[in-house]
Amino acid sequence: MHYVIGDVHGCFKEMTDLLKKIEKKDSEAEIIFVGDFIDRGSAVWDVLLWAMDHITEDGKYQSVVGNHEDMVIEWYEKQFLPWWEAGGFQSRSRMPETYFDFSKWLDAVDCLTPGKLERIILFFKSLPFEKKIAVSGIDYRIVHGWYADKEPDYGKRRYLSIWTRHNSGNTVTNEVIIHGHTPTIAPNYALPGTRPGLIGYEKNAINVDGGCCFGGQISYPCMLCAICLETLEEIYPYTLEERFRMLAGVPLTEMEAQKMVQDYERDFPGENDYRNMIEQRLNAV
Repeated sequence: MHYVIGDVHGCFKEMTDLLKKIEKKDSEAEIIFVGDFIDRGSAVWDVLLWAMDHITEDGKYQSVVGNHEDMVIEWYEKQFLPWWEAGGFQSRSRMPETYFDFSKWLDAVDCLTPGKLERIILFFKSLPFEKKIAVSGIDYRIVHGWYADKEPDYGKRRYLSIWTRHNSGNTVTNEVIIHGHTPTIAPNYALPGTRPGLIGYEKNAINVDGGCCFGGQISYPCMLCAICLETLEEIYPYTLEERFRMLAGVPLTEMEAQKMVQDYERDFPGENDYRNMIEQRLNAV
């Protein structure tokens, strides 16, 4: 079966725990990421090395490109290379840094030369901006941000697919769009039925960015999310109780942890008509 995993953002333990959980139940699983492997998290380099070693165009592990990878490509071509060619570290000018923290990771592992960066940039450039999969009578389109279906220009369509934030669903085509980019904990994603920090649903659309890298900063579970395209089963690396214990910062009693789960489930019961509509389409086949 096919599974889509949301924005990882350097959360290596969460990623490996989630992969183990999926593959324990489905050894033949085909897994597609929505990009944004880098920045923000605590183990960016570990995540990137895993991705470069495992992700291929049409193998067991695949991915589309995220806006954070796209930013690094632009940084490399428009800032880093001109600076390097002008003298680099021998010059008096300061090295241009990436918008987020990726250049600091590169510096920590002594990877700030064109030769050492080449593999990373080529990997980022190899990632497509969309993937299409037909499963159980549904055409899924997997992108990082959103799908610009009416844009005829390839470059603009690529940019919009990576960068657009959209939360009003797909009312243009009958495809189901699966995306990340805007975490379900974001204030501008407060849709009816949304469970912040878990998978979100819109009309003919599924948001798999639970904001994993923000865990501990706010009171939501902030899970790394996966969804099975054939069944709509949601898969997370941990139970809600396990996740709240991880994020609490202090040991919790069983009663305290259970109360956090009960409060969350009371506030966000997760009844979602949009999920039900997609599920009905799957069951109709």
